[in-house]
Amino acid sequence: MRALVLGFMLIQALAACGGGSNGQGEPNVTYVAAPTRLSESGDAWQGRYVGTVTIGKVSYFGDALLTADGLIRLYLGGPAGNDGTMQEAVPAGSAQLVGTLPGQTNQISGDGLVFGQQCALSAPIRFCAEVGHANIGIALVSGLPLEIQGEILVTTSAGTETWSLDLGSWPNYYTAPVRPGDLAGSYQEELAEFSINGDTIISIAADGSLSFQSAGSGCIGNGQSQPHLDGAVSVYDVSLSISACQAPYDYLNGAYSGLASISPSDYWDVDELLRMWLSQNNASASGSPQPALTLLGVPQ
Repeated sequence: MRALVLGFMLIQALAACGGGSNGQGEPNVTYVAAPTRLSESGDAWQGRYVGTVTIGKVSYFGDALLTADGLIRLYLGGPAGNDGTMQEAVPAGSAQLVGTLPGQTNQISGDGLVFGQQCALSAPIRFCAEVGHANIGIALVSGLPLEIQGEILVTTSAGTETWSLDLGSWPNYYTAPVRPGDLAGSYQEELAEFSINGDTIISIAADGSLSFQSAGSGCIGNGQSQPHLDGAVSVYDVSLSISACQAPYDYLNGAYSGLASISPSDYWDVDELLRMWLSQNNASASGSPQPALTLLGVPQ
């Protein structure tokens, strides 16, 4: 595991999932020249961004990863205070946006899909029944830290709602290059639905292979992690196969892929948590449910 890259500043981090409203208008932002400190493929948008996603009048916890080749993963979690910390408690509902952001300008747009999480609950969120279509329009804005602001229009058969983003950069671990064995270790999983009250330990070997077995859900996981692109920053590609899940978690059985990164538990800390954003392979806007999983592993 790597040492912390210093440079911590206060950011926002509020949270939850649910509610909605028809939004209109563009955010009032000041655009800045794209920074050049990260040269991989010339994409200065890449990074880890944490803060708020506002739907209607409610603020939600947002945690996004943007890659140099234009991928975006955004976790939308449960209510929390504006204290610059990760959300480690399991929320009443959550969702994950999986999309792409082509282009190299200060303003950027793209498309994606929104998948529900924790769909085995007695009252799952709306994205468990129907995948949302996302139209993304965001901007890189000035400040310390740099921020991403903008809007995501999310459409289902019930209509279109506006997600307003205000996410600050968390550059600490992200900017450090990948080194062999960085992810190796044992992590107690805190958020994923297959881990009942934290009963699951995810083991990652030095070669990036990973495995777990959950007592409560019965789920067995086997997979592989490897550096994303050339490993210039702390982003990993993850593939995961889940099997043997018992009802009501059996809908989680299947093949997943996504991204991972090392994360501190708050903006100023030096601990190293494991964050993963995963969704089922070949997921589309048809079929129900199509699970996504956002993981947060605490080193053991």
